[in-house]
Amino acid sequence: MKIRTLALVFLMLSCAVVFAGTRRPRRTDPWVGDWKMDVSKSNFPTPGPKEETLTIAAADATAVKYSTKGTGPDGVPYTESYDGKPDGKAYPLTKNEKKRPRSATIASRS
Repeated sequence: MKIRTLALVFLMLSCAVVFAGTRRPRRTDPWVGDWKMDVSKSNFPTPGPKEETLTIAAADATAVKYSTKGTGPDGVPYTESYDGKPDGKAYPLTKNEKKRPRSATIASRS
């Protein structure tokens, strides 16, 4: 009886250790990352940028954070960045080092 109880306790502890060690990996947002514009596949009604890269650091229900770097059709470099929450309130959008109030809302993905 005592050996049976010890075996059962050992089995339960072993299962607890195994299941505690197997964490599910955190799901990553497919929008987060670097996005480089392919100028050859892009159409603009006016001359478009020569190159542009969009970096999305966060895009979920708690935060929106991105930055853009590129070169305009005139060869002048530009930057834009935004760091805020998707709550409809205005957060600063920085465009070429100048801050401007903007707001962002994200629709539910469900």
